[in-house]
Amino acid sequence: MRWDRVWALAKKDIKEYTKSKYVFFTIIFMPLFLSLLMAISGVLPLVSIPEDEVNENDFASIDNIVANVVTGWENFSPKAKMLIITAYGMLFFVALIPVIIPSIIASETIVGEKERKTMEGIIASPLSEGEIVVGKIVSAFLPSIIGTIVASIVYAVSIDIMLYPIIGRLLFPDPLIILFTFVISPITTIICVELMIMISTKMSSVRDAYQVGSLVVMPVFLFIFLQMVSFFFSSLLAIIGGTLILILAAIFFYKLAENIFDRENALVKLM
Repeated sequence: MRWDRVWALAKKDIKEYTKSKYVFFTIIFMPLFLSLLMAISGVLPLVSIPEDEVNENDFASIDNIVANVVTGWENFSPKAKMLIITAYGMLFFVALIPVIIPSIIASETIVGEKERKTMEGIIASPLSEGEIVVGKIVSAFLPSIIGTIVASIVYAVSIDIMLYPIIGRLLFPDPLIILFTFVISPITTIICVELMIMISTKMSSVRDAYQVGSLVVMPVFLFIFLQMVSFFFSSLLAIIGGTLILILAAIFFYKLAENIFDRENALVKLM
């Protein structure tokens, strides 16, 4: 595999993405908006609730679960505990970003080339099927993971600013948000891109690819959710096992995407 050719294709695609206001908004503003929305709408309204109005029995069922991952949990007031639980709950929604961004960007990978009448040039190029697929993965992966990292940082900083006066220390960064941002998100992003490449190859328009892809990649979010939940149960084996499953799935879907993208069939369809 020639990585210089892969990178050249990826750079071409990234330039195409930035020309689309819709995609550009998805990459830049959507992660910021979603992370701030979760912090402001989910956590901020609870900050002003008086301490004596918080009933610790309301969240007693998950008290021991959160205690597994938050140091000094027993020393926090009921209000502080409520805010910490809510902050972790909103983090699950931020976990949507590694699914949303690739679904939008990668929906243009193959079918977008068809619509722009640029697929002929790619097919006629010396790029192998594997190089084309990897180039498409790289071009969608980079902006997606950057958006995820930005969203995680914005959310973590927002929560720390709001909660520090109440809990007396920084809640983030912690092992969960680090695991999500730098381990789970990159792998799931790659899987989503691979799934969207396969869908994009079979669709006739970007809109169709996005609509179908939005449904197909949702099970990936469910797996992210299960991985993050296993963290609260301090199940190291489940976390490692889940991560290995994700890696194997990424390899499997790459091979599948490479096989589905058939140069000869693509050329026949364009003629």
